[in-house]
Amino acid sequence: MSTTDVVVVGGGLAGLTAAAVLSRRGHRVVLVEAGGELGGRARTTSVAGFSLNLGPRALYKGHTYRMLRSLGIRLRAGTPAVGDGRALRAGELTPGYASAFGLLRSPLLSLRERAALGAFLGLTRTAPAGLTAEEWLADALPTERTREAAFGLLRVSCYTGSPAVVDARSVAAQLALVRKGVLYVDGGWSSIVDALRRAAPTATLRTGTVAREVEPGRVTLADGTTLDAPAVLLAGLPPAKAASLLDVELTTTPVRTACLDVALSHLPSATPGFVYGLDEPLYYAVHSHAARLGPGAVVHLARFDDGTAPGDTRARLESLLEQCQPGWRDHVVHQRFLPAITTTHGPGAADTLAAALADRPGVHACGDWTGSTALLADGTVESTLRACDRISTQLAHPRPVPVPGGSR
Repeated sequence: MSTTDVVVVGGGLAGLTAAAVLSRRGHRVVLVEAGGELGGRARTTSVAGFSLNLGPRALYKGHTYRMLRSLGIRLRAGTPAVGDGRALRAGELTPGYASAFGLLRSPLLSLRERAALGAFLGLTRTAPAGLTAEEWLADALPTERTREAAFGLLRVSCYTGSPAVVDARSVAAQLALVRKGVLYVDGGWSSIVDALRRAAPTATLRTGTVAREVEPGRVTLADGTTLDAPAVLLAGLPPAKAASLLDVELTTTPVRTACLDVALSHLPSATPGFVYGLDEPLYYAVHSHAARLGPGAVVHLARFDDGTAPGDTRARLESLLEQCQPGWRDHVVHQRFLPAITTTHGPGAADTLAAALADRPGVHACGDWTGSTALLADGTVESTLRACDRISTQLAHPRPVPVPGGSR
């Protein structure tokens, strides 16, 4: 048995954020991660000098960015240009409209539609509560073409294939973040993982350590040893893992994305640097245009889940890459297809989780499915920071937490 202030279960973005924030506040922290390395979905693969994220990753100036700044972390990163972007419709690439100039000359929309879309994208706005993005767009934009055009851009920032399955307020908040600027991080998101590890020098970070059971005041590991602490944080765990540790049922509807990550010795064509689908939930971007990711080019492609049967997704993504970069196969250094990476674990279990935690004093949870209205990494970090505040409050006003079975 060992004793500490906080045991963090999970070594992804949530767990590392919690370890850094809580240890900076003077709390003793032990983090346990079942896998062999830290980072979770923020990991980066290094191959032949290239840095490949697990699918396309962008940093917005939201909760994650502000958290890093608060810890004194300054990342090297670049802002992608959108002026050379293309829109994909009916299999054809046309000049994009992600920039103001591009919108003015877009052949996809009439003058009236361009004006409506420009006003929609250019205004800082909030969406009414209780609406899906589909319902919000139907109220805000005059034609089906403008709604399709709007969500063609929005899906790239929220990684959701269909406007019918994402909350309008979350999408509106994400749109506001996009207008503040998008960053591609040098070295991939492992740069964030490494920086958070360095920001928690007093925390104990243990990989290859599997938690088997969580009770108030105690975490039991797979080898039978225990970690006793008044506060336990389940950090960014998948719902199934959290359910197993708490011995409850948690059901969510995860959103998954198919990704093709490609390292090329060089690009056959300088443009396009960015493509977004309108009638297909597709994405293509040359991330190495903005970030230092290796000696050549790094291209990420994705098909977002829109609830339809996609067919041969890898073949479709490779076809899009061929359309954008003819002859790309002659320059491949490495490629990786991820057929169903989890973008978010989705809503649906927050109330059940809250009820389970209410019966377990000192046990806390955070993650993108635990109640945050922010999306993607920002949802994870926002819920983590709230959990850290609850833990700090608990430790500042301690109450007896029972340890099952006494000391071991």
